[in-house]
Amino acid sequence: MADNNDEQAMLVTLTADIASAHVSNNVVAVSDMPLLIGSIHKALSGLNGGSALKEEIPMPFVAIRNSVKPAHIVCLDCGEKLKMLKRHLN
Repeated sequence: MADNNDEQAMLVTLTADIASAHVSNNVVAVSDMPLLIGSIHKALSGLNGGSALKEEIPMPFVAIRNSVKPAHIVCLDCGEKLKMLKRHLN
């Protein structure tokens, strides 16, 4: 329970810091302040309990066995046929 209160206090503090920084550098109408604070709070609270995104494993353009030919090498990132892969990767 105390941990949840600490998280809420940290969330409110971060929201206030971000809102004050934004208001000090930008012109914001008084009527828009509750919307600004609400959107900042919603964004920060979404970060806290957000689900972790699955890291996608990139699929090669060609099969690894088919990427080496006698006349050229095929880049697995873009599928381009090259004679020198080192220059392409730089």
